[in-house]
Amino acid sequence: MNKLKIVATTGFEGGAEKYIAVLAEKMNESGRDVELLGDLPTWPQFLPRTSLHAGAKWNLRTLPIGFLRAFAERAKLRRHLLKSQEVVFNSHFKREQIAYSKLLSKRGRVVWTEHGRFPSGMFGRVIRPFYRHASKHASAIVCVSDLVARDIARFVSDPRRVVVIDTAIDLTRYRVPTEEYRKKIHAALGLDDRPVVVYVGRLEPSKRPELAILGGLAAGLQVLVAGTGSQDAYLRGAYAKNKDVHFLGHTDNVAEVFAAGNVHVFASTGAGEGFPTVILEASAMGLPTVAAEESGFGYAVEAAGGRTFSATVESLHAALDEILASQDGTAAHARAWAETRDHAAWTDRYLDVLFAESDVPQG
Repeated sequence: MNKLKIVATTGFEGGAEKYIAVLAEKMNESGRDVELLGDLPTWPQFLPRTSLHAGAKWNLRTLPIGFLRAFAERAKLRRHLLKSQEVVFNSHFKREQIAYSKLLSKRGRVVWTEHGRFPSGMFGRVIRPFYRHASKHASAIVCVSDLVARDIARFVSDPRRVVVIDTAIDLTRYRVPTEEYRKKIHAALGLDDRPVVVYVGRLEPSKRPELAILGGLAAGLQVLVAGTGSQDAYLRGAYAKNKDVHFLGHTDNVAEVFAAGNVHVFASTGAGEGFPTVILEASAMGLPTVAAEESGFGYAVEAAGGRTFSATVESLHAALDEILASQDGTAAHARAWAETRDHAAWTDRYLDVLFAESDVPQG
């Protein structure tokens, strides 16, 4: 088997979508024939794709029409599959997993990738029985962290098919900056010589960017905010007169943002998170991360020399003070941890799971 069809449709450009694009590129580099079945804004332009003209991603609001649309989507998919032989299908979102897996399993091996914990609330309760039933048709269910695997295993028909492939990054794109380079970035961004706290991510309530800003200001630091989202206008207005808060908007060069910083703040509640790539990127640039305890990623940031805090300004202030008081060796510690999660090993592991000759038997 040499053909891989990645099955995913979304209009977002978040961490999961970037993850899928990197996976496609790595599989293509390994000599596999890769195609997208669906629509993805991050999809590499040099790789083929076939749109299923699917509707919006499923959530509680779109679910009723989503169930109805699934019949038409499957009909189009069935016509496309008439010419498919010896294919591995890699499905990434709940709609694709629930609505398509049985059909896909008749044409090839089906592997799911789970980017986050199972949905909570009413939406999760509604789709749970359909998800469990559809999981019978998955030969393996890849989870991006142990945290995700433990959660997902509760909702699938055979937990032994759940495997962990830790999120990784291309370390060649990141390096600990020299002091000279850091000063150059500071000058370009209008920063002075004081330490800088960095927030990189969507500006959404669950990510709590304002907590990161307030904690940084309480510690007397300059704050860099990179990202966009529903809170963008509010935050820019609220801190327009504060010269220590710098909004960069969306940026494709997060390495440059981290190069300007001394510490990275991950203030998210953890809702919907699988394993945040920003923690890896910051570590690869030599930045320790301070993360909210409830996010569930304290084990990772502490292994990389970071700290956790209890989601208050005072607790974040204290964690930042502690980090900045012990900077000696912190950059090397963070980088060494990041080097355990390089793309090379990640790619090899994916190849093993995707193109295995049988269902994955271990938990």
